[in-house]
Amino acid sequence: MSYDFLLDFETFSKASIETGPNRYASDKYAGVWCGSWGVKSEGGIWGPPRITIFDGGVAGAAAVEGELRRQGFDVRPRSDFEATFRGARRRVAHNAPFERAVLRWRFGLDTPVSTWSCTLARSTRLGLPPALEGVLGVLRAPVRKDLVGNALSKKMGKPIGFRPDGSPLWLDDFASVVRCSTYCVSDYGGQAWLDATLPELEPAEQGRFERQTIENERGIAVDWDLVSKGRSVVRMTMQWANQHLPTWTNGAVTSLTQHKQLIGWVRRRGVEVESLDAETVDLILDSMPDTPEDVRRVLEVRRSIRTSTSKLEALLGRRMPAHTGAVADRVCDLTQYGGARTLRTVGRGFQPLNLPRAGDVDVDAGLAALRRLDWDGMCNAVAKEARERHPSNNAGVRTYRTAVATVIPTEVVSACLRGTLVPSKKRRFGAADYTGVEFRATLALAGQMDALLRLREGADLYCDLATVIYGYLVSKKEHPSERQLGKQGCLGCGFGLSTPDTFMAPCAQYGLYISRELAQNVIDSFAKRFDRVPVLWRRLHSAAKEAMANPGTWCSAFETGVSYCYLPNGLAGLSWLQCWLPSGRMMYYPAARTVAGIYGPSIQVMSWKNKRWIPQILSRQVTVENV
Repeated sequence: MSYDFLLDFETFSKASIETGPNRYASDKYAGVWCGSWGVKSEGGIWGPPRITIFDGGVAGAAAVEGELRRQGFDVRPRSDFEATFRGARRRVAHNAPFERAVLRWRFGLDTPVSTWSCTLARSTRLGLPPALEGVLGVLRAPVRKDLVGNALSKKMGKPIGFRPDGSPLWLDDFASVVRCSTYCVSDYGGQAWLDATLPELEPAEQGRFERQTIENERGIAVDWDLVSKGRSVVRMTMQWANQHLPTWTNGAVTSLTQHKQLIGWVRRRGVEVESLDAETVDLILDSMPDTPEDVRRVLEVRRSIRTSTSKLEALLGRRMPAHTGAVADRVCDLTQYGGARTLRTVGRGFQPLNLPRAGDVDVDAGLAALRRLDWDGMCNAVAKEARERHPSNNAGVRTYRTAVATVIPTEVVSACLRGTLVPSKKRRFGAADYTGVEFRATLALAGQMDALLRLREGADLYCDLATVIYGYLVSKKEHPSERQLGKQGCLGCGFGLSTPDTFMAPCAQYGLYISRELAQNVIDSFAKRFDRVPVLWRRLHSAAKEAMANPGTWCSAFETGVSYCYLPNGLAGLSWLQCWLPSGRMMYYPAARTVAGIYGPSIQVMSWKNKRWIPQILSRQVTVENV
């Protein structure tokens, strides 16, 4: 008999869920409270939920099972669960990598990833919220998440205390385990509805999901000695910074951990802040060039230490235990499928896709000095001209250089973070750099053939644009500031930034502070040098608007190979704007509608950002960037 199998676990572990499914489930103190599951025959519907108790807490499994049977639940033994799971043709779960990790490390059940269907991946494929409660709410499902039970499950999933020997204490009283079990059954209903509602991933997308799952389960090797040395440098830098803080702040702050005193001192220096979280510090350092030098110095030190610490601690938190065999001491679950609307892979934990650039640091020299814990050697690994802080004002671009060598040794640690990831024995890493791939794709879509030919000849288009901006021949070696502005012009304007304000904001994030007049000059120069790209902006946006005005009709953006179609009553009654890409991929914008904008009718769609379902205007910039 061929059937599908749907499952959901409620678990506990001493390791944080933030360390990833495999580290969480493989922990020495990890376990499973219960599992709800059910089957569906081929072409049929999901049957009623069954529940298996794996850990009954202080009362024992038998007592919990008896209470659940009294309440009318179909309680099955572990042997039934395992036998039914093994015989399934297809296995379904919301966040299948998590359920796979639990089965692998707690039950010894390892099945081919090709037999799994992940409703979380299928949700993000359509631009819907990844969280079960979020997607059920957006799709107006008849079954909703039990939020009270969810809160209890989270409490039961982590220790509530520790014994003298370090072993954890759990919230495992009889009433809690029973309530957690009934919550698990309610989740089964939501997942069954979701599986019946959402389309399966296309074969190509399913293949990407499977490869990424396998990579995350296999993990990557780490140079733990280098990680240890990096942590030592962070501690040394913290001690050094705390020694100098009283001097830098005139005695107002004596430790970087004195958050209230630090905020008060920053305010007294004329910078109004409510907090000094990472986002606020980035804003001050990257977008406020008039920040007092003493404030800038202290915040740069703090940011540098925080960046290095967070990356190194993320590696340590994901280090697989010694008992995990082939993956012992490796780091798993560093990426996630479909973390963005465009289905771009995103990093998790250590964030291997978002590591700091080397900048002015000689990485080879820095790594050698770091291994020796040679403070002076790390200072000498920084380019000589970058060792002193200095504002420069070249070609109308105001930039700041960080005093790496004399102020922040942890900057060298940050520059060397890539060196912590190493290949396995008898293996080598292959490195590929898709130089300028975003801009090349924009030029190809726009049909800007003269620029593509220049790229084939090895030309530097950033210098080309800078030459148009300034009116004299710009070279990479002799005019670095001018070329940097040319680069921002190519990338920013290539993605539709067509007003001074929208162009100046991202420039400031890269430490480039320019006037409105210069910003307008960059935009005009870009339109002159790459005249077909602005046409691309208009064609894509016009095609999307035309599709909204003609439901059910595919509207092409002429020669770009991009088409849009608007479905006012699509999946689960939502309106959808679909975008067909030249690669054959489809992109989805849920809850699309036309709204009144400043410059006329605009397209509004819904997006999942920062764990919130929020409206977003589909501007020219967003349209081009997504494509």
